[in-house]
Amino acid sequence: MQDINLIPEELKRQERREIQTKGLLKWSIVLCFLSIIVSAGLLAYKLVLNKTLNGTNEEIVVEEQKIVSLKDMESKMTVLGEKLTFIQKVLDSRLLYSKLLKELGKISPSGVYLTDIAISGPDKATIGGVTSSYAMLSELVKNIADNSLLGESIFDYSEVTSVNLREETARIEFSMNIYLKKGVLADGVDN
Repeated sequence: MQDINLIPEELKRQERREIQTKGLLKWSIVLCFLSIIVSAGLLAYKLVLNKTLNGTNEEIVVEEQKIVSLKDMESKMTVLGEKLTFIQKVLDSRLLYSKLLKELGKISPSGVYLTDIAISGPDKATIGGVTSSYAMLSELVKNIADNSLLGESIFDYSEVTSVNLREETARIEFSMNIYLKKGVLADGVDN
């Protein structure tokens, strides 16, 4: 037996279309909600990512400022180090003139007056002076030689470069080179 179907074919097709349309509508609504949820999630992710990037950018700016200040400090320290090196060289190369003056005061006999003292180099001095007799000048030269032989003096040896008798004053003018022991004016602190 065969089933008899009294519903027209057109109605059956229309009913199938309506069922399909309802199914499509349901799936469209579900996809729409899913799209909205995914879009909201992506928007939230983008906002969080932007906030993180902004924070990172601020940290980068802060670190770059630190780097700039450290570079500035480094350049200032380099300049300061160069100045310190220069000052150290100046201090190391300075001559202790007071040491020379003290030693000349110790060995100069009374009646010998020094008028000029010049340092010609680290180990040489030129002195000029006046005295009333050749004997006093000879005693000065002898004192320099004796002190250098004893080893307690800063002098190595001396040479008289000129002697002139000034008849109008009855004084003898002299000049001489005094050679000093190597580095004696540059070493240590004068006490």
